[in-house]
Amino acid sequence: MNHKGTRDIDTWSDAAGFRSIKEKFCHELEIGLKLYGRSSPAIASGQNLEDILGMFRPCESSQKTLPHQKTLAQRDIPLHRVKEGYGVTYISAVALKLEKVWAQRAIEIACNLAAAVVTTQNFTITVSPSAWIHLHLTPTGIAHWLQGLCLWREDGEDGAKQSGTGLSVEPIVLSGHKRAKQSGTGLSVEPIVLNRLASPLQNCPPPTELPSPPTPPPRGGRGDKERQLFEVQYAHARCCSLLRLAHREGLISLVVAASGDLTTEETFPWLDGEGNLRLSHPAEMAVISQLAGSLDGFWDLHQGGKNASVLRLALGLSQDLLKFYADCRIFGEMQKENLALARARSGLLLAGMQGLKLLLENGLGILAPLEL
Repeated sequence: MNHKGTRDIDTWSDAAGFRSIKEKFCHELEIGLKLYGRSSPAIASGQNLEDILGMFRPCESSQKTLPHQKTLAQRDIPLHRVKEGYGVTYISAVALKLEKVWAQRAIEIACNLAAAVVTTQNFTITVSPSAWIHLHLTPTGIAHWLQGLCLWREDGEDGAKQSGTGLSVEPIVLSGHKRAKQSGTGLSVEPIVLNRLASPLQNCPPPTELPSPPTPPPRGGRGDKERQLFEVQYAHARCCSLLRLAHREGLISLVVAASGDLTTEETFPWLDGEGNLRLSHPAEMAVISQLAGSLDGFWDLHQGGKNASVLRLALGLSQDLLKFYADCRIFGEMQKENLALARARSGLLLAGMQGLKLLLENGLGILAPLEL
């Protein structure tokens, strides 16, 4: 079963180079602060304006700095994800931080800053009576963020991020799914049956016969860390196994990049007819929340912010992904009764796998195995 390709979708995260939602919201607040600072006579006339806004400047470089390359330390823009409740929400006390510096009431700064931030269908921004700024990712925003993660891939040589178009690697359609070459997208796909890489699909067992996990390293001492690393690697391999099965069941059309990475080219039905997120089960929301937190934590490390353990971030995501698969059916009756939900859950597996791959290979420097 072929599903419509999506290289022109408004992937809010992928198109601008954002995987971390926190990074995206910091970028939006940065722009809002600059616009507000320049338009407010009371602030613009202050002698310390440039010093204040200097903390939001890009790193010095002879080349043009992209939005996601700017130095935005957590100490500069306080932004925290709300872990309780439904959805993906962040809160910021930046107005409280600037109250004395800008000699304005925090609520005034917060309201003017919120008005300066250009919102889209992807997120909303509100201000509480205590001057806290709330940024909420809408269902459409969550869908675009997850879709961007599904489309994201790395170049096989230097690991540089590749956008959805103009890829330097040529993906090959896996066995059982033939696609014609697409024009106008910078993407070339060979409509051939792949023999050298098709074996993982051919050997993939039915849903009721998925293999049990291999025996992990023993507990105690150094073995504890090795065991945790094994659990993360196993979760990644498990996701890959389930995705290959979903491919064979017709839920998803996978392609293999020259680097060997599994990815796709299609849109997942994240939203229902009323614009609500299909993924509403507690286990599904736990994966979305943990995925956001893990990617935020990884970004924080690169910005010199809060020192989070990459292994802890990866372990938390791997545990939630395994629990999600245990609690939420994808195959069998589910794909017959609710095909759209089964496909959305397959997409969540792919997004989660991408997160684990990033943490394993870019964060921990170890292999993200396709199988164990």
